Amino acid sequence: MSSPPPTIRSSSVAAVILAAGYSSRMGDFKALLPFGRGTVLECVVTTLRAAGVERIVVVSGYRAEETEAEACRLGIDAARNPQFATGMSGSVRVGITACLLYTSPSPRD
Repeated sequence: MSSPPPTIRSSSVAAVILAAGYSSRMGDFKALLPFGRGTVLECVVTTLRAAGVERIVVVSGYRAEETEAEACRLGIDAARNPQFATGMSGSVRVGITACLLYTSPSPRD
């Protein structure tokens, strides 16, 4: 008989949003495009929060200042990848590192 899957507390789950690239196939910078009543980034953050994710980091690169300002407005952390043009894996690394560095006990811990 198999045991039930472990229960994951939402405070132990972090999310990394990759928003460092040029969005060249889209034709415009995706993260800051209008979507619904806000931006694409705001929609993603709202969805993650609704799922119980408390620690959210957006990785910026291209148009970093604008992305970081939006992150600040949304109350999430931002981490800049200065080498964003070299590929997505560097942004993943920056995001995961930021999640580990920004780790702080939640009020429930």
